[in-house]
Amino acid sequence: VPLDKYLILYVFIRLGLLQGKGLIFCNDVNKCYRLKLVLKQFHINAAVLNAEMPLNSRLHILEEFNRGVFDYLIASDASVDQGDDDESDNYSDVDDNETNKPIQSNDNDEYGVHRGMDFQ
Repeated sequence: VPLDKYLILYVFIRLGLLQGKGLIFCNDVNKCYRLKLVLKQFHINAAVLNAEMPLNSRLHILEEFNRGVFDYLIASDASVDQGDDDESDNYSDVDDNETNKPIQSNDNDEYGVHRGMDFQ
């Protein structure tokens, strides 16, 4: 089934149904790089953007995308801290009388790809 998705994307690009620059999201980082390799075989320039990359690398990729070095940017939906899927860990269990409020995260904002990036 994944090969069918790659084939459909390739057909959309070659038939001109996807024109201009594009942003493609994948479920994980491995699928991002696999898609990049498939597109590279057909001489379609694309770059991968994910949360595992350092901030400077991500910014450089965005600058190249804005300059037109490549037309397709492949991003991962995966986050760096995929450890727990249970959202109850984000709430404090100190006192049952208080309303549960999200705990403020001390994570560095440098690590994380957000969908609200500003493309030119």
